[in-house]
Amino acid sequence: MFMRYVSILIAIGLATASQCHAQKASVHCDSKAGEMSIRYLPSVEALPSAPGVRVVDFSALVLHEPCPATGPCMITSLKKRSMSCKLSGSTFQATFTPTPGNANLAGRCGGAIAGKVEIHRNGKPYLPTTELEPGLCGASEQPAIDTILVRVGAERAQLVRQALQ
Repeated sequence: MFMRYVSILIAIGLATASQCHAQKASVHCDSKAGEMSIRYLPSVEALPSAPGVRVVDFSALVLHEPCPATGPCMITSLKKRSMSCKLSGSTFQATFTPTPGNANLAGRCGGAIAGKVEIHRNGKPYLPTTELEPGLCGASEQPAIDTILVRVGAERAQLVRQALQ
């Protein structure tokens, strides 16, 4: 009976951990303003909903085997999600990939899932693969990215980082 109770607590802990660390990103394509903005929220904060805003849930891009009552719960594959935005004759393609804290969801940082993004402009690299939260499960000299702004006519994307805490 005791082991069953412990197994239930572990399962609840795994579910809670993955929900507490379910990072998301929003993409807003504003062709009138000539910009695309990508906003990353590394906490459980809700993304504001607005017309034309699309949301990427990084935890939904992580596939894992059925989790046993005890032992490891391993990630089996990672999916990608792409979104395009047409701005003044250019097509920007943002591709999002999850970044798990640990391939074993029951291990240290296993419930933490951040993401990375790469952007192409008319099929050519515009922003190389960029970690949205470099210090997901440890110390990092760079804070998480808050916003990525892509503007028509700009040679590169503008990265706005969150303040170090």
